[in-house]
Amino acid sequence: MRVFKGKKEDDGRREKITRKVFSGFDEAPDMIEIKRRKLMQRIKQEVGPGFQKKPDTEPVVVLEDLIDAPMCIANHWHDTKEQLFIGTDSGCVQMYDVSTVKFNTQLAKLKHSRKWPVHTEWVTGLAIADKLGSVISCSLDKTIKIVNIEHSIAHRTLLGHKKSVFCLDWSDRYKMIASCGMDKDVLLWNPLINKPLAILTGHQSALLKVTFNSRDSQIISLDQDKIIKVWDIRT
Repeated sequence: MRVFKGKKEDDGRREKITRKVFSGFDEAPDMIEIKRRKLMQRIKQEVGPGFQKKPDTEPVVVLEDLIDAPMCIANHWHDTKEQLFIGTDSGCVQMYDVSTVKFNTQLAKLKHSRKWPVHTEWVTGLAIADKLGSVISCSLDKTIKIVNIEHSIAHRTLLGHKKSVFCLDWSDRYKMIASCGMDKDVLLWNPLINKPLAILTGHQSALLKVTFNSRDSQIISLDQDKIIKVWDIRT
């Protein structure tokens, strides 16, 4: 803010400048509104009246029975079938067989082929263990569930986290699960054992992400303090 100091005879000059400054602020909202309207008009022209009426729009699939809010997603190819897994805020994992969709129209509808109510709180992470034929999920309810896709049963519950679990990953090479969350630690699991094989400590805040770098025998973890740690699986 500019402050003007001077003699009384400068009062007229100061008043003119002050009016000019405030009139600029008064005009700013009008300019923003004009730009917003122009942007909306351009978007409407590009998008058109709707997906179905625009000839060059890519085909769209609507998951019509997805009632709960999706929290995480995983994609998987099994033989020639493409499967989509979605974890919801109701604690369910839903599977969609995307390969059955026929894109004969620009708006196709797809219902879930299977649904597993495996958790009591939000599903926060999903991983597909192809060699196990299973989908692995973690949740805010502190548990990790392993569900057999073919038989549609949750055949194992992994207990070890004392707080909410935010993320997990699966390694086909090492046949191992890594999980993390509010505990500030990375837990390693054998999917056939209910308790963790090892606990990697060192972070000072909640962990947001963990992933395998199987090629280099590493586990990489990220916490909310922006700290990334690289762990050697061989040691």
